Amino acid sequence: MHAGVREAIMVGEAKHSTERGGAAASLVLPTSQDGHKDGSCEQRQASPRRILVILFVLWLTLFLCSRFYHSFVLIIIASHGDLPLRYDPSSPRQPRWYNGPWATTPHQHPAAPGTACVVDLRSQSILFVVRHECVPRRRHDPSSSSSSASTAVPPLPNSRVRAACNRVAVAWDTPLAGGLTTGLSSEAVSFLVPLSKRADITLASDFREDGSFVSGLDLHERRVVLRLNAQRKAGILPRPHIYVSQWPPGSLFAQKMREYGVGASTYRISRAMYEATRLPFDWPPNFSDIDEFWVPSEWNKRIFVEQYGVPPRDVHVVEEGLNTRDTFNPRLFNAAAARKAVYPADVQDSFIFLSVFKWEERKAPTTLIRAFVEEFGEDENVSLFLRTSPPAYINVAAVAETEVGRADGRVRVLQRQDDSRYQQMFVGADAFVLASHGEGWGRPVFEAMALSLPVIATNWSGPTQFITEDTAYPLPVPSLEPAQIPGGAHDAQWAHVSVTALRKLLRHVFSNPEEAKRKGERARQHIQQHLDEQVVAGQAEERLRIACRQQAGGVFPRHRRQQRGSAVHPSGDGSTRHQRWSSDWVYRWGRRPR
Repeated sequence: MHAGVREAIMVGEAKHSTERGGAAASLVLPTSQDGHKDGSCEQRQASPRRILVILFVLWLTLFLCSRFYHSFVLIIIASHGDLPLRYDPSSPRQPRWYNGPWATTPHQHPAAPGTACVVDLRSQSILFVVRHECVPRRRHDPSSSSSSASTAVPPLPNSRVRAACNRVAVAWDTPLAGGLTTGLSSEAVSFLVPLSKRADITLASDFREDGSFVSGLDLHERRVVLRLNAQRKAGILPRPHIYVSQWPPGSLFAQKMREYGVGASTYRISRAMYEATRLPFDWPPNFSDIDEFWVPSEWNKRIFVEQYGVPPRDVHVVEEGLNTRDTFNPRLFNAAAARKAVYPADVQDSFIFLSVFKWEERKAPTTLIRAFVEEFGEDENVSLFLRTSPPAYINVAAVAETEVGRADGRVRVLQRQDDSRYQQMFVGADAFVLASHGEGWGRPVFEAMALSLPVIATNWSGPTQFITEDTAYPLPVPSLEPAQIPGGAHDAQWAHVSVTALRKLLRHVFSNPEEAKRKGERARQHIQQHLDEQVVAGQAEERLRIACRQQAGGVFPRHRRQQRGSAVHPSGDGSTRHQRWSSDWVYRWGRRPR
């Protein structure tokens, strides 16, 4: 009866639609064996079979998620960037690892229960880890070495630790006491000024405010430095999470830590660099008291890792930066006015080569003077100015006469002037040259490139981090030679500077000023995009936050190394070659560094 009523209603609806549309229409519904139509109301409701299918799919999804817990959740966490992943330590199941571009792999031991990681997709690296260490496996890069793939991974902090590390307390120890412009003091300002907005910075030692260094800073930099120094003198010294020292990591490093009162719960960072293939003898004994090293270049990192066996995850490349907007900006200066303000009147129309260095053997001053005098005749309109402070017993004209056999008045010394004219000295020159045996970073080269000056620099050691054929004139290094560094290792080496190769580059830059100018403009673009102080401060801030979370979790890399056993090498025959070293990674393989 019900079926008949439904059929009549459907036929009536079909006739009504035919009358309205003016066309014949028929509605044919298939009929099942029991007389019910497939379009019945009972059939349109969710059937138990469909519910079972949905429940089975949900169960299968949950099963796969639990079966491949890490493989599934790691990808989700990578997309969010900062969500915690925890693994139940009581579970007997071993964690499984996602074998993708941002996979995690156990470090030198099979993964164990209790391992958890947080992955950041932007940096393609693991941010935190619980109980066990993970190392990121980045996208395959043939140019990157396998040793540099490992990075130190801090523990996963709770919300209170995370909030505390949003504003890291840092005690920064830097050699500003003399008040003079040096590479270390300039580097310190490039870190302190931008980081003062991102962290609570405290100076670990005060400095002279009446020195020429302070007068050479711009207004904002001067205010920041003087404010930090005033807080230091007033005794406003909050307990830091991290102690960063720019002093060499030798005996002086330990002395400065004692003077500031660095405790065992403070995370210790050494900003270190060197210019030769072997470090000074008093450095390695203090390595076991340092949690991590900041080096400016990959070349420096290779020295620490390959020559001294420092774990790659404890050595991080944090480059140097410059204020390319307000300080080292060529658009802020007029080249003609800068030349008149700095250089003598008789060289205003000549081509000026500039070199800035401390007079010492490492800077190869006699090699530069010899190459210049031999290459350019006295009738050529070209000059070489050296901003240096040679000892009183050295006469630059006498050096040229000794090296070449004739004195040359075109080689002159720019005495140290007021540092407020430091940038004008670069802007007023035509090219910059520094043919040194080795550099930790090569800051004068760096500054010249930021001011759009074409540079000639030795293609070895620190400058290789930022000079290329497209942005500079790299001076080829044919071989290495024994380094003559007071207090250095007896078997240390540095670059041999070829006079012939240097003469060719000096002539090429002098003969092609337009090409050199275009290369200088590309050099500034590179520095501005990749090595501005704000960019470098971001790298430093990231490392400081990670170090703060490690410190808050009680995880110190120096403790990990000390637990492996810190062997002291016997003194041997008592010579400097067999001094006692307490660095556990140097002797954990039972041998000295290569």
